Amino acid sequence: KDYARFLDSMDEMCGLYASLGYNYAGHVFDVECNVIPKDSGGVQAILSAQGAVDIYYTLDGTEPSVESSKYVGPIDIISDCTLVANTFRSGVQTYPTVKRFTHHKALGCEVSLLTQPKERYAGGAPTSLTDGVRGGENFNSAEWSGWQGDPIEVVVDLMGQQEYSSVVLSTI
Repeated sequence: KDYARFLDSMDEMCGLYASLGYNYAGHVFDVECNVIPKDSGGVQAILSAQGAVDIYYTLDGTEPSVESSKYVGPIDIISDCTLVANTFRSGVQTYPTVKRFTHHKALGCEVSLLTQPKERYAGGAPTSLTDGVRGGENFNSAEWSGWQGDPIEVVVDLMGQQEYSSVVLSTI
């Protein structure tokens, strides 16, 4: 009944499970990465993890170590990069979280949906359309949005006059 207390005990319990050779679901220790638009354009990555633990990250695609940048607040995404983040817990196997960002003129720009995605595939719409992250293998994640039956109609506010020669939309 006290889920927060349960989560707080996970580090110790999983360390015990590992010493006994038990398998356990380690995904509860994964770093969460949420991408939010900035008021001035662009996006920020917000990292969080279960428990009171330090998060380390890199922006060049390499696996972080305790010598890497320590997360202290939102990370401005200002160019193409691969953010890799992890925690290091005693006795607990953790796996890195990876987000690949592509910088473009519409990065973080406001999007107005003129047609709504299917409820089942709403994902992170509308912000996921301009957050610079390409959807991964899990189409139920916030990285994907889906329209079915009706054509997609959106307006992207480029915050002033910007020249562009093409518009690219990735679909499956």
